[in-house]
Amino acid sequence: MTAEEQFKRFKEGRISIEDDHRPGRPSTSKTNDTITLVRDKIISDRRLTVKEVANEVGISIGTCHSILSDTLGMKRVSAKLVPKLLTEEQMEHRIGVCLDLKNWVSNDPSFIKSIITSDETWVYEYDPETKVQSSQ
Repeated sequence: MTAEEQFKRFKEGRISIEDDHRPGRPSTSKTNDTITLVRDKIISDRRLTVKEVANEVGISIGTCHSILSDTLGMKRVSAKLVPKLLTEEQMEHRIGVCLDLKNWVSNDPSFIKSIITSDETWVYEYDPETKVQSSQ
């Protein structure tokens, strides 16, 4: 709606800036059941594409993308869909894993020595100056 149309509506006595209710068909594809199906598909196989999930669930690609990004809070990272923030289920899983590790260490103090950890490694770009250096 243009500014001129809005001005005309306010001049006629309208006081709300909200759009009028429009009759139409309600969305039937973005239901709780559909959201649960999409979440279950992604949890079972995180390598599925949005198109594959949409085909398996029987919804449009746009609706599937909306469910994944807006409703479930996921985003695509290197061919995997991962949550933007941890869900309650993921936080509980992390707590469970940490408690298991704590129990193993308390039962067997040498267990901690079998865990391999590392810190961040910075890899700097190497820019060869000559053909001989670039062939090495």
